Amino acid sequence: MKKGGGKQKGNQFERLVCRTLSLWWSGGERDDVFYRSQSSGGRATVRANRGITTINQYGDVSASDDDGLSFTRRVTVEIKRGYSNHTPYDFVDKLSSSGPTKFEEWFDQAESDRKKARAQYWWLITKRDRKQTMLFVKGWKPIDIATVYFPQQDVYGYLFEKFLDKVSSTNFIPGGLIPCSKNSP
Repeated sequence: MKKGGGKQKGNQFERLVCRTLSLWWSGGERDDVFYRSQSSGGRATVRANRGITTINQYGDVSASDDDGLSFTRRVTVEIKRGYSNHTPYDFVDKLSSSGPTKFEEWFDQAESDRKKARAQYWWLITKRDRKQTMLFVKGWKPIDIATVYFPQQDVYGYLFEKFLDKVSSTNFIPGGLIPCSKNSP
């Protein structure tokens, strides 16, 4: 991959996240439950602009198997790779005269996709160059591994791998998403 990698690097990261989510969701049994949505959600966005809904195609992750539909009906997932000059801490020290930060734009995009999909929650998964992968979630009860909290957006940030290790996919039950630790009853 040439320097920077751009879209190719983002596509590769989206596939890796889908595989990781599939293994988490299936308890390590399958790596094909989720895959990249059509045009990374672009098809659903274009159709939504015409007033047409598109099931299971909002955001960057879709269920490629019926086993994943209970997740994608509740959660839309946005994935961002690179953008090493942008950090969620830009919220804290940005000038009042500045426009929205990259993370604010991504949070807005995730919220827009969540509404279009009529999902309960959104996840934003980011990875800056030479940094750990982060997961940002809106509207959840905090889990004791939270790395950062942004009260103005009600968004918690977690190290992605640590979150998946702590939270069991079996807590995604019909009727609601219950973010409980794997050690909870």
